[in-house]
Amino acid sequence: MSLSERSRILKGSADVLPHSRMPSTAPWGWARRLRRAVPGGPHMQATTETTKKTITAQTAAKARGAWRRLETLLGRGAVALFAPQDTPLGRLPTGYAALDEVLDGGLPRGRITEVYGPPAAGKTRLVLKLCGTTIAAGGVAAVVDVDHGIERATLERSGIDPNRLVIARPRGGEEALQIVDDLLSAQAADVVIVDSVAALVPRAELQAATGAAPAGHHARLMSQALRRLTHKAAKARAVLVFTNQLRRTWGEDGIGSDVTTGGHALPYAAATRLSVTRSGRQTRVLVTKARFGREGCGALLDPET
Repeated sequence: MSLSERSRILKGSADVLPHSRMPSTAPWGWARRLRRAVPGGPHMQATTETTKKTITAQTAAKARGAWRRLETLLGRGAVALFAPQDTPLGRLPTGYAALDEVLDGGLPRGRITEVYGPPAAGKTRLVLKLCGTTIAAGGVAAVVDVDHGIERATLERSGIDPNRLVIARPRGGEEALQIVDDLLSAQAADVVIVDSVAALVPRAELQAATGAAPAGHHARLMSQALRRLTHKAAKARAVLVFTNQLRRTWGEDGIGSDVTTGGHALPYAAATRLSVTRSGRQTRVLVTKARFGREGCGALLDPET
């Protein structure tokens, strides 16, 4: 298009100067005015499409190069794109139909789950039901009984064959978490239960005099351990479950609130958090966090199961 033709097209536009009055020192200003006067013209569309294709091709080439370098350093499969043929996230049924429906089939494999609530709410009953369901399906379940509260009669009442359940009774927090680490590293179990976080007493606290234990050791122990266990559970595709208790804390305004023990590391690392409460014979489970499910939904557990 010649300049005379442009002038005829743009004649009458208050935003564009005629060619005869166009400042010779402002060619880019003239181009901007032309784009405003003829928006989306073919000359601009062709340039834009060509630029987009060039940028897209360059970005894709850089991404492929970066992926190849990462696979060389970290191994094949370290970097991947989500695609329809990818393996879906597996689920491990809890044994309670109502809860499994809320959880879209069960607890997610390769992730951490926190089951918390007040004393005698039914937390241990819930995780033992999970173990029994896993064993009945041919899987392996392991319980790290930090509370030392699971007896043979308890397992039999839950319908679990005691000879088929792996159970460990550690003597401290570090030992308990090391057992969990070893089980996940060896990929020796489909589900690993830690009962409970409140009983994971650090070695420094065990060795200190009563009332003289340093503050923060429990939270630090959990934070350090979860950084390792999160990745090992994902690699083993195992369900790692921590039971936890609620403690009442009081603020400066005198208002109390219930918080879980062990600091903030576990609520952050957990992909699923289940709040267990009990009223009479009814046990209610509320999904308070679900990265792979429906958050905010609840289920009533059948007291006969």
